[in-house]
Amino acid sequence: MSEEFLRLSHDHDWHVDNVASNNNGVWVVDRGRPESTFADKVHTGVAEIEAKSLWFEVRNRLIVDYLSAMGMPRSIWEVGSGTGIVARELALAGCTVVAVEPSISGAAAAARGGIPSIASSLESLNLPTRSLSTIGLFD
Repeated sequence: MSEEFLRLSHDHDWHVDNVASNNNGVWVVDRGRPESTFADKVHTGVAEIEAKSLWFEVRNRLIVDYLSAMGMPRSIWEVGSGTGIVARELALAGCTVVAVEPSISGAAAAARGGIPSIASSLESLNLPTRSLSTIGLFD
């Protein structure tokens, strides 16, 4: 179980399994999950080029550098995480990350990269007020 999910359970009595079901390592919220901006095949195509793309490499480095300069948060929930490329870079920088992505294929790609992932909108998670210290919306 994710460190963040355990913290929310302990500190706020919020349990991921009350709002989502685990589907092969991805937590899926069926009610209230909006359609993703990108079709599954787009996420698949993006995932194929991410590792080779200078754009993704530079953007990730800038995000990590800016967050580090401000004081890297202990944890961050990346909303609209896509395939999790930013989430993985933040995790490598020492941050605890949860990826929130409406697309099941995008959330699954993030989960394959070792990031706790939820296929949902942030609103559909019904998180307690002020329970997250940092939310990232990149790109």
